[in-house]
Amino acid sequence: MLFNTLHPAAAGAAATANGSASRRADGILFDTGAGETEDFNAFHTTERSGGERRPPRRPVGEKKPAGKLSRPLLIGIIAAAVVLLLIVLVVCVALSGDKNLTYENNAYLAYADGDGKYHVMVNGKILDTDFEGEVQLIPAADNSFAYVIDNGLEGKHVYLLEGKELTQITSSASPAVNVMACASLTPAVIVEEDDSYRLYVDDSDYRIVRKSAFPENFTISADASTVAYTAVPYNAAESAGERRLYIFRDGSAEPINTAGVPEAVSGGGDYVYVRVTKEGQNGLYVITAKDGEAYYVDKSIGFVGITAMNRAGDEIMFRISNGSESTSYLYQFAKDGEGVTKKLRSGHVSVLANDPDVAVYDTFKETYISVYNDLGEDRGVYYIDKDFDTQPVAPAQGQFAPDGKYFYYVGATNSGFALKQVDLTDDNFPSTAIYDGVVDFEVTAKGNVYHVDFEGTLRFYKLSDDKSYRKGLSDTVGKLSFYKYANEAYFSVADLEDVSVYTSEEGSEKETAKLDSTQITAVPSFSAPHSKRCYAYYYDIENGWMIFYTSSGKRFNLITSDCQSINGVAIPDSLY
Repeated sequence: MLFNTLHPAAAGAAATANGSASRRADGILFDTGAGETEDFNAFHTTERSGGERRPPRRPVGEKKPAGKLSRPLLIGIIAAAVVLLLIVLVVCVALSGDKNLTYENNAYLAYADGDGKYHVMVNGKILDTDFEGEVQLIPAADNSFAYVIDNGLEGKHVYLLEGKELTQITSSASPAVNVMACASLTPAVIVEEDDSYRLYVDDSDYRIVRKSAFPENFTISADASTVAYTAVPYNAAESAGERRLYIFRDGSAEPINTAGVPEAVSGGGDYVYVRVTKEGQNGLYVITAKDGEAYYVDKSIGFVGITAMNRAGDEIMFRISNGSESTSYLYQFAKDGEGVTKKLRSGHVSVLANDPDVAVYDTFKETYISVYNDLGEDRGVYYIDKDFDTQPVAPAQGQFAPDGKYFYYVGATNSGFALKQVDLTDDNFPSTAIYDGVVDFEVTAKGNVYHVDFEGTLRFYKLSDDKSYRKGLSDTVGKLSFYKYANEAYFSVADLEDVSVYTSEEGSEKETAKLDSTQITAVPSFSAPHSKRCYAYYYDIENGWMIFYTSSGKRFNLITSDCQSINGVAIPDSLY
């Protein structure tokens, strides 16, 4: 899964203008004015003099140890003066490597009980910690750990959840005013305390990173090694009060340009993408940490934002708007700086993972994208081939078969709508209509399909040589859900007096659906349908939310029935 955590940018109104003979941008770097430099000794392993310090983090409930304070390992800078909580989790979530980044098998959930008191679960265990206010739970990009933010009346308390150990980061006596950002692979969080901004990285201590000037527009690499932000220099008179772009790396932060706004920092901090609005230099640029050079990505003033980044950060997807419509592009950085920008499609583009275990791809080459456009043009699913050209797969969203051979979607026909199957093994991506009038469907572990038609009839389509096997399972079906790891379909059936919930596996006859040996009253949803560690929950009209958990994918156990709300989950409009 990809995070939408790149810094948002304001849309412009001019046409796209891509490319010129050279992409090197000599004029935008190190327009430093008075040359202000901030050195925070972030990467020094020896103790430095001066500056406020705090003890390293310790498990909740453990007494404060006496003795020598821990030494810093890393530091980064990020802040923004906002009224509401802003959490920035970087889309680029890996340090280095030539493989896709995959998820770790952890399951997190936050909920409020009947009294409105918040609780946090990890892998089916409810933590004992008492929280003061509403809790926000933020898993790492690969699910290896999670941040827990307690929004209390006196301020915000920040915790780090690793395994089943919850460690308080902020001081109980001095809670944070705001939590500004969290790195997505290394435990690192920026908090605002009074008039200063402090950084916590892994097991090091706190350091003041900015005392004033209200820094904004900050992005941080997943490993917390590199940060970009804007701020008015401490000596504002020498900069005429203009904000400067700062890039922090290897222990110091220097102003780079008065007009640059950082949009993204790659996972290992090798690339910083900057939007420049300075006259004559409008567009998106990339600054490399290796040589400190800036190269332009696109010279348009209609830049909207970066929508995706690969593992290394040398490939991005971004969007340009001319006011009435937008277009998405793919940029690939080259070692000599002469990168390539290619048009993808009109509208908004996002990466469509055909492998549920992949959090971030190593490259966008030979992957799929989802395209949305208000005007209807180019909507659907496309394949990015080895040359980074896009090939149409389907005009609508859908589901991949687990073996990657087929893609299913509901598409228009001469008589209405039908479930269609696309052959992904054929370079032409031919599609075949399977059944007319389909409104919902789920693909099984064997690539077979449950589908519901307009009349509420549930059928099972078995993928076979003649592609003709269809089995009717039930009538008057309402909601359909699927736990993919166990390969079980759950669906509701209404009669004149009541609604019942049933289950089926690979087309088997329907059976009464049970969780923890108890008959359920509504179709459940699943927190991680492809994972063996998964929560199942449904809303019971009389009792509220019911939460179950499985660690094996075989049996769900009831965790709590005392739940009035689940964080991030809305009460469904239709329970059945």
